[in-house]
Amino acid sequence: MHHQFEQNGHSSSIIITSGSTVTRAAEVVTNTVMAASISAAQGTIFSRFSIRPHPADVDIGQLYPWSVQHGDSDYVRPSIDTASWSFKYEVTSGSDPQASGETAVGSIIPFTQYQIGVGYLVNSFAAVLSDHAALTDIAGVAPSSIDEVEFGKGGSEELNGWLREWSYYDFRLTNAVIAEKVS
Repeated sequence: MHHQFEQNGHSSSIIITSGSTVTRAAEVVTNTVMAASISAAQGTIFSRFSIRPHPADVDIGQLYPWSVQHGDSDYVRPSIDTASWSFKYEVTSGSDPQASGETAVGSIIPFTQYQIGVGYLVNSFAAVLSDHAALTDIAGVAPSSIDEVEFGKGGSEELNGWLREWSYYDFRLTNAVIAEKVS
């Protein structure tokens, strides 16, 4: 299933300028229709994204390329921490942390495409960023509810870049398959 989502009621286009830059307003897309087909009990999600550079003196905090969620109380989401340049994933149920992992990735190179794979199932969680080792957790429950899919939201800022691909499997793939698909 392929979709193109934009916040506006029409497709966006290139902003043509003459000698000066123009900043386009950020778009965070929340989709409840697509979320209806996503299981809170188990699944595997893959995405491919790239980010644009930010000024070196700006710490924009956590970037979430995507999140499957029920508000802020139940969610599965990967994130990039721009202060420490680490890759994380988090799973919560009823606002209680259930599973997580974090690894330093050195830095995220602007305009480079990265892939993320996240699998979740009771007592079986894994996340992989491109060619990095899998982050795993074998304790915890899956979210109790998911009714939204959110693309491009960050902690204090929106994702400045491109979410190029997003796919969902309604079952938990093995860690080896997740790692293979994102390498």
